[in-house]
Amino acid sequence: MSKIKLAQSSLDRSVAEVEALQEKTSELKTALEERAKLQQRLNEIEAIQSDGLGTPALLDEMIDINEELADMDDKLRTMGYDGVEDASSKLGMLNRTIEESTPALLKMKDAEIQKITPKYRQVEASEALLDRYKELASAQTLDQAQKQELASTVDQLRKKYPDLNRVMGESERVRVQNIDIIGEHIAAERSFIDQSAQVVNAYVANMKAMAEANLALVKAQISNYENLAKAMSSVGGIQSAPFKKNVTGIGGVSVNPTLERLANEESTMLDGLYDKQVKV
Repeated sequence: MSKIKLAQSSLDRSVAEVEALQEKTSELKTALEERAKLQQRLNEIEAIQSDGLGTPALLDEMIDINEELADMDDKLRTMGYDGVEDASSKLGMLNRTIEESTPALLKMKDAEIQKITPKYRQVEASEALLDRYKELASAQTLDQAQKQELASTVDQLRKKYPDLNRVMGESERVRVQNIDIIGEHIAAERSFIDQSAQVVNAYVANMKAMAEANLALVKAQISNYENLAKAMSSVGGIQSAPFKKNVTGIGGVSVNPTLERLANEESTMLDGLYDKQVKV
């Protein structure tokens, strides 16, 4: 697999870059999981054989598994990994790289939120129609306008739920025979959307908490670099210059560009994205 070219800072990575990373990570994870299952079965067979309970069938299976493991290792090398340990290590690095790409992840999540919002509106409209139907249907008497509204309400519900059984009752009043089932259907839609929204909210809240924790660590790291620079200057007998947060290296120690930007309080960009998710 070709190497994915990434923006130097995780704050600048595009959705396309992160999606490519996710695809690469998914492929590697699947390959490693398949290999782990093969290795586990091989270990089970070897344990059986060590107890003197081996059979010709198990021996054939062991030979087949060894061949599959060899093919799997060749596949990992083709993907650019030098063995299982290297692949496992790189998988962890890929996951961390994705996790650090907060702005792109939030934009991807925003697309999911935009799909949830109209569904909320649709369910709210269905609930309002159902409530109005129940109100009109339970009334002792209805004038002609209310009867027309009742018929219109039922027709609107029927467009949303074709299984609705519409019948004409006494006094030219339309009613629904299976309204309880329709109500259960609407309640199920509401429950599903609520759960989806909760998952998204938890995801966004977790990302914000992680970003805030990382920012605290960055500030502590920068402070340590400042102290290190002062100490080194003191030992060398050189007057330490005022510390600048946006330098890329202090006393021979490099500062990650992303962390540097966070330390320079560019995390306001993330706050705007978080606020947008929360409002939705």
